[in-house]
Amino acid sequence: MLKVLRSEKYTKLLRLVMGESGRFPELSELYAKHSIRPFLRTLEEYFSIKADSGELNIKDPALAAQQYLA
Repeated sequence: MLKVLRSEKYTKLLRLVMGESGRFPELSELYAKHSIRPFLRTLEEYFSIKADSGELNIKDPALAAQQYLA
């Protein structure tokens, strides 16, 4: 996923969404629904598994996922 997030195509898409979200608010909602939220859920699940196994010391996997993505 990081490879995608750092790609030139993704950067251009993100700029387009950010630039047009004022005129088309539904565009930013679709972006969040189909891109950001699924990725955050996947990261949260991963961090939860690692925390449960003792591999990572994470008390709030959801917060850790948001911080990692940021």
